[in-house]
Amino acid sequence: MPRDDASPPGLRHTQDLFYALVTGAKGVVHEQRMQEPQLGELQSIIAADERLSAVERLDIYATMYFCRLRDVLREDYPKLRACLGDDAFDDLARAYLSACPPTRASVRDVSEKLPGFIEGSQRGPASAGLSELAALERALIEVFDGPDTRVLELERLRGMSAQDLVTLPLSFVPNHIVLRVDHDVDRLWRAIELGSAESAICEKQTTVLIWRKDLVSCFRAVDALEASALDLALAGETFGGVCAWLSEGRSVDEAARIAHEILGRWVTDALIASGR
Repeated sequence: MPRDDASPPGLRHTQDLFYALVTGAKGVVHEQRMQEPQLGELQSIIAADERLSAVERLDIYATMYFCRLRDVLREDYPKLRACLGDDAFDDLARAYLSACPPTRASVRDVSEKLPGFIEGSQRGPASAGLSELAALERALIEVFDGPDTRVLELERLRGMSAQDLVTLPLSFVPNHIVLRVDHDVDRLWRAIELGSAESAICEKQTTVLIWRKDLVSCFRAVDALEASALDLALAGETFGGVCAWLSEGRSVDEAARIAHEILGRWVTDALIASGR
């Protein structure tokens, strides 16, 4: 049966109207005008008193809603915020939350689409560099929440025979991300920490390795040689296979030295799963 116009709105209808009014990008007053057919219901949903009207009371919730989610974005993207400045970051947060409102109850995923939003809504090298900086910050969150895995320890590596090393599978821990970007985000990150980010965005194809070691999210840029070795390892190549690839155009001793340096770095960084 259709609802009697004189009866109070149902719970779902009330929730939908409340959400639309509170989360509107341009504020409660603007959203109230957009909800014109339902305005007569507002007073029956939100009680006014001698101090505040229904709209004013809703506006308090709207301010709290934005501030809470903005604070989540600030916490997730401290380097991006430092690079942009507070006012520009807050403008970005408001535009982002309007275009990509949360779809889950947890605030953990509120910021997950921000790198793509920056990339899609702005143009030019500076904005591209900022979207890649945001992608790096998001990746640090992702690896921190990854599963725990037993890693290959340096002591065990040193005790392996030559044959064991040749057949060693280079299985990376699941809580790692390889980020390939067109700007030197590593340099930009360091410049932000030194307070000189204004002219630090420069075009440079960069491979960034992000992972968690113990309870700390880490990252570093890798050079072209290590990046190629990384691709081989992630494709399922053994340590012996990486050594064979490195021996092309190099002496056996030099290839072995480089391969051991790379493997030692990965093991020290707690990137290789133990396999047992």
